[in-house]
Amino acid sequence: MTRIIRGHNRLNGLRFSAVEFGIVGLVAAALAGYFVLFGSVLLGVAALGIASNCLPVVSLAISSMRSGESDIGLRAMLRPAVRAAALRDHPTMQRDTYILAGATLLPFVVALAVAVEVRSKRIRGGGARP
Repeated sequence: MTRIIRGHNRLNGLRFSAVEFGIVGLVAAALAGYFVLFGSVLLGVAALGIASNCLPVVSLAISSMRSGESDIGLRAMLRPAVRAAALRDHPTMQRDTYILAGATLLPFVVALAVAVEVRSKRIRGGGARP
């Protein structure tokens, strides 16, 4: 899952991904609070799960920006030559986008998948970075 997230962030732009998923996460968290306040705990938990799925995307984008990693960005992806090169270099891009989009909407799925990957890498001695 971290590979998919990092690829998504790089192709769409690190800042854009951080802002996009940050906004979605904040809106979902606000909805979670609203649902819980008005008696729909199940919807609140679902919205909280979606908000939690946004955190790894934002965190990995910020981590990549801090480490100076390069990105392509949406504006560049509008150019046919850049898009063709991205599709050639990332043949699973379309599938990965569907996986990330779908998993983000399933409460807690992305957050749990990333947590498991990070934990397994730490146990195997792969370091803290996913």
